[in-house]
Amino acid sequence: MVNYKDAIINTNAYKTVVKDGEANRLSHTYLLVSEDMDYAKEFAKMLSKIILKLDNFSAGNVKLEKDIHPDVIIYGENEKIMTGLVGEIASDVFVRPYESDRKIYILLNMNDANEEAQNKLLKTIEEPPESAFFILASKSERKLLQTVLSRAKKIELDALPISVIKNMLLSQGVGEKEANICSACSAGVFSRANKMATDKEFLNMYQNIFKCLYKMNSSRDVLDFTNMFNQKNINKEELADLFMSIVRDVAIAKTGAIELVANNHKIDELKAIAETFSFEALYKIIEYCLQLKEDLVYNTNVVASIDEFLLKLVEVKVKCKK
Repeated sequence: MVNYKDAIINTNAYKTVVKDGEANRLSHTYLLVSEDMDYAKEFAKMLSKIILKLDNFSAGNVKLEKDIHPDVIIYGENEKIMTGLVGEIASDVFVRPYESDRKIYILLNMNDANEEAQNKLLKTIEEPPESAFFILASKSERKLLQTVLSRAKKIELDALPISVIKNMLLSQGVGEKEANICSACSAGVFSRANKMATDKEFLNMYQNIFKCLYKMNSSRDVLDFTNMFNQKNINKEELADLFMSIVRDVAIAKTGAIELVANNHKIDELKAIAETFSFEALYKIIEYCLQLKEDLVYNTNVVASIDEFLLKLVEVKVKCKK
């Protein structure tokens, strides 16, 4: 099990809920927004500890850690939040808590809840009993009803620093090289980094993008890289994001602001690539990356989209010489 606690304690999001507790202004409904539901669940449990006023060594805290506290009920891990489930919650809120004077309902993956379930939940969170608290967690706000959003205090969970994600990967037994790559490409989301670390095709794609940017200098080189990036197991949509992330680092390295580079373990290679591109070329390539991502989502001819992208990349590299 991944330990998020040390990382969470240092986030602005956690400091916000601690202040809520200290000032006795806890909301009856919180909305946690994060791509990583494991992270959101751990944050929700730490928020539950504040709501229940549990100390670290209490029996209640031990139960909370083990997901067996009778007054902290977690939904949405192995089932979708459906109307029937929300109906059960609506009835249960009027049952007295077992061990404390408060009861907490943690609803994960709210982004998967349909409109009917959200509307039914709304009736409960609009006027909850004094003892009832709700912690909703969603990967985004996009699929949530505006009426639900208006009843919750939104907490956007901080992206985790690259160094923290790297250390978490190392603690999971991931090798140093892979931890460097995956933490740099994670966008602050540990679950994404952890998935990348077990994906050999992703790690190969990462290395091949560096080779492509450095070695592809004419249209004759395009075919080799088209074949590399069109292998069956490669996540094509991820390809555009990864290209854009690395090109961004090349541009930053070119400015000399090394401390802002995400892939700092590749700094020498980034500098070498930067020497082969002008700023104008790098900015155009980022535009091409955005277009590639759109093409890969909507265009069925993936091979043609990648081929066109690589041709444009080499063309701008030649035209916009340093």
